[in-house]
Amino acid sequence: MATVLVPGSFLPLSAAQSGMWHAQRITPGDPIHIAQYIEISGPVDPVLFASAVRLAAREVDAIHVRIVEGGQIVEEREPACPFLDLGDERTALAWMRAQLASPLGEDSLLATALLRVADDRYLWYLRCHHVIMDGYSGPMIAQRLAEVYTALAEGRDPEPGGLGSLATLLEEDAAYRASGRFEADRRHWLGKLADLPAVPALSSGTAVATSRFHRWSARLGERDAAALTEAALSHGTAVSGLMIAAVAAFVGRLTGAQEVVLGLAVTARTTPAARRTPGMVSNVLPLRLAVRPQTTFGELVGQVTREVGRLLVHQRYRYEDLRREVRGRLFGPVVNIMRFDYDLKFAGHAATAHPLSTGPIEDLSINLYDGSDGRGVRIDFDGHPELYGEAELADHHDRFLRCLTQIAQAGPDLRVGAIELLDEAERALLGDWGGAPRGVPGGTAVTLFEEQVRRRPEAVAVVAGDTEVTYAELNVRANRLAHHLIARGAGPDRYVGLSVPRSLDMVVAFLAILKSGAAYLPLDPDYPRDRLAVMLADAAPPIVVTCAAAGLLPPPGAEVVMMDTWTGDGLPDSDPVTALLPGHPAYVVFTSGSTGLPKGVLVTHAGLPGYARTEIDRYAVTEDSRVLQFASIGFDGAVLEWLMAFSSGAALVLAPAGIYGGEPLGRFLAEARVTHAFVTPAALATIPERPLPDLRTLLVGGEVCRPELVRRWSAGRRMINVYGPTETTVVVATSDPLTSPDDTPIGRPVYDTRLHVLDPGLRAVPPGAAGELYVAGPSVARGYLNRPGLTSERFVADPSQVGGRMYRTGDLVRWGADGQLQYLDRADRQVKVRGFRIELGEIESVLADHPGVGQAAVLARDDQPGDRRLVAYVTGTADADELRRHARLALPDYMVPAAIVVLEAMPLTANGKLDRRALPAPERETSGREPATDRERLLCGLFAEVLGVERAGADDGFFDLGGDSILAIQLVARAREAGLGLTPKHVFQHRSPEALALVAHEAVETAVTGDDGIGPLPVTPIMAWLAERGGPIGGFSQTVVLRVP
Repeated sequence: MATVLVPGSFLPLSAAQSGMWHAQRITPGDPIHIAQYIEISGPVDPVLFASAVRLAAREVDAIHVRIVEGGQIVEEREPACPFLDLGDERTALAWMRAQLASPLGEDSLLATALLRVADDRYLWYLRCHHVIMDGYSGPMIAQRLAEVYTALAEGRDPEPGGLGSLATLLEEDAAYRASGRFEADRRHWLGKLADLPAVPALSSGTAVATSRFHRWSARLGERDAAALTEAALSHGTAVSGLMIAAVAAFVGRLTGAQEVVLGLAVTARTTPAARRTPGMVSNVLPLRLAVRPQTTFGELVGQVTREVGRLLVHQRYRYEDLRREVRGRLFGPVVNIMRFDYDLKFAGHAATAHPLSTGPIEDLSINLYDGSDGRGVRIDFDGHPELYGEAELADHHDRFLRCLTQIAQAGPDLRVGAIELLDEAERALLGDWGGAPRGVPGGTAVTLFEEQVRRRPEAVAVVAGDTEVTYAELNVRANRLAHHLIARGAGPDRYVGLSVPRSLDMVVAFLAILKSGAAYLPLDPDYPRDRLAVMLADAAPPIVVTCAAAGLLPPPGAEVVMMDTWTGDGLPDSDPVTALLPGHPAYVVFTSGSTGLPKGVLVTHAGLPGYARTEIDRYAVTEDSRVLQFASIGFDGAVLEWLMAFSSGAALVLAPAGIYGGEPLGRFLAEARVTHAFVTPAALATIPERPLPDLRTLLVGGEVCRPELVRRWSAGRRMINVYGPTETTVVVATSDPLTSPDDTPIGRPVYDTRLHVLDPGLRAVPPGAAGELYVAGPSVARGYLNRPGLTSERFVADPSQVGGRMYRTGDLVRWGADGQLQYLDRADRQVKVRGFRIELGEIESVLADHPGVGQAAVLARDDQPGDRRLVAYVTGTADADELRRHARLALPDYMVPAAIVVLEAMPLTANGKLDRRALPAPERETSGREPATDRERLLCGLFAEVLGVERAGADDGFFDLGGDSILAIQLVARAREAGLGLTPKHVFQHRSPEALALVAHEAVETAVTGDDGIGPLPVTPIMAWLAERGGPIGGFSQTVVLRVP
């Protein structure tokens, strides 16, 4: 027998309700609701219909509650059902959309109306807050309303309904959560997700869940729907199972992931009482599926059948509980199979249900109507408006329909990697975006420089402190040294070591090496001796150019040229004549290697002319430009700098030794009147804001550029993001000038370079889809020095050009709608820190070589916004200081971990693998920067106060310091008291005092209207309880008006 609810009684919230109400508090101005309308094909009596709504509502307990802190209070409610004669369906739909965009009425969790669109067509609109109702409840309520209205229309009393009690639903929920079944479900899910990789999604960002969305919808024609049904039967599954598998294959193809995790919406109603009680019970749980390119669709369908079966056994365990226990994103797109029974008749007139909103959307919700109701197959894509534009969503929807068509037409042996997602128009578009043909004449770095010598011999070529050297003077010095090197065996396909600190001698030396026909091998004097020894042994240069200050130990047998004593007297100053060709190496740069040893990259001259022309055109380099030389000679960013200057006739301005960033670099930029500079984001972040009127073009690259840096530095100048791996000629893509801090693409291909975004089967992926970036054209390096196996692995045949080669970058990217590439992530464990490319395996190998280390693991952690740090984890007897000293002997400074954490044992997943996500953040006092503005100081203080820490830095993340959604609400409230207007959504999106200071506004105090607190007081539950027992309820009361965030 159903439990009868007593008005005024207090009930707890179920776990499902608590989760939904908590989500609502994060976005108070964005009601989380579900909504539908029932289309009735026949005349309806509005007065009778309103009576039916009131009678049916009395049987639905969930309608008669008011949500309060920690629970819900039972209140008798009679929902109104106003009648609106809107005349046509378009007007009615517009009215309903407007209602959904506005808040529910004050203290109301439900809204309903009857709309007339024709004499024989009526729409019943129902909107409920998700805290009281889920999608499964809609058919129950609609069915009961149809029964009641039909009875009234026929002049009889409605028969008793069979809807269950909310109290029973709550009792079952509490009993489950206290049971062994709950613990068993918990163990299942934690084991299932123990080694969960990064979850792929079709969008690249995250956003707070919302009930607002863009929708793209289509209903399949009879022929297509029949083909889909037949395909499902051939696979031994239902249409719903086939479509879940299709979504998994679709997401895998678009993201390049070999494992996808979908969110599967489930009813979570496993008891008879739950199946007949309207209320909020539904759940969304992760469905983990392997979608490797070689997986056949038949195998995938079988996998879906097995995994969905296992999921349903454990479907009562809440998403909210999993979210608290499992780090990171739980799933990508949510699949919602809509197969509820809507076989309705209102006084004999047929009715059809139409969903308006199915609940909150975190990313993408795919609603599949599998045709089991006889109305055909329908597919809705509901995309979060902050993550998907309408055009992008429409493109995804169209591709999914093409995917379904191929699946329906092919047999079970269709492989996931063979599903074609592109149409001909997209192929043509990708061809346009991926190439920048310019036909730049071939040449070498030497011909580019010597052309400027001929054109402007008296122009300043190099500025080093107070010294200025003209192009003619620089050419003479370089020629003499080049002749000296040639006499000692330098020439094409030979390597000459270069270890000279940043100076005029360094410029003379690398130009001389290039003029000799040889490739220069940069040997940064700041590198550890052990690492330099490995590089010298690998390249075996017969000649090394250095100086006393470098302190280099040359390899045995190598001839050494000391720049501080070499004069060049008696040597010719004419341009050397060599057999140098564009295909010969220009330089050899060593980069981090995954095997534990650095690897050398042979970059030829072939790509230099095309990139030089790109620099001149896109960076607006002119003869009067002054180009900063700031990058280490061991970093190919130095090539970007000298090539920019020497191919355009500009001056190369050398930054003094000892300047690495901060105020000294800012001061030098101003005093040296630098017009063009390349600075990594990590170094740029250290430069205080100051007027730099001469700096016309600022290039950033080597790592992700934070939005705050774009805000600070893009105004008043051309700020460009550049991208290029070491295995190509410096830069292969440049962005358009950056104007929005929320959009920092890596850009378009440089001249005569071709960029391909491909899936694991080397198929082009559609615009907006993730794929690995491949580079083709003259900018591709020759390969790795003395590593033929690795060269053949990373430098592969170009399927688009006979005899062509491509370089596999390992970077995951996607094409944006504007034809610019957007960087997403790495496909391997390689990372970028402060602009340097690092293989974590090399650091792990060095640490593991220490006799006191048992195991070693290294992560690049972003525990603070914009502060990526290397953190090492080791087991064994060695301490952190000892290991740091050991690492410095073999690794350059940028590869030495910032923190080393000694563990008793490495955390393992349920499968016995290293659980990298369980490795703890290093314990430390916050080292965030000091606040620079009054707003930043205020917010830093509020962070510390709310989070209970001693201090917070301006770039510390709120959640990195222990914040959560409840504390975010407290932070917003205290900020308002202090005069700053913020919302919890701001805290979730911007996180640091630095970023929040930019979006906060002055909180304007508004007058609070209301009564004076004098007059009749409605009876409260506690007063009713006291009156029932004969106690006094008269007395004094006090009112207060509270403002909440």
